[in-house]
Amino acid sequence: MKIRNSFYKNVAFGFTICFIFQTFLNIGGVTKFIPSTGVTLPLVSYGGSSILSALIMFAIIQGLYI
Repeated sequence: MKIRNSFYKNVAFGFTICFIFQTFLNIGGVTKFIPSTGVTLPLVSYGGSSILSALIMFAIIQGLYI
């Protein structure tokens, strides 16, 4: 919210929505609320590429803030 450049703000918002959507898909699939899609839970489930992509998203957001 403290970022002044609108492009950087939109990039951070997009990464946040991506992270929330991935979490919603996993939790919804586990609780049988929606069909399971095979998406791993970020930073919790075992999946190297999922953890790597989540950490890269967080690093980019931190870099945008700096």
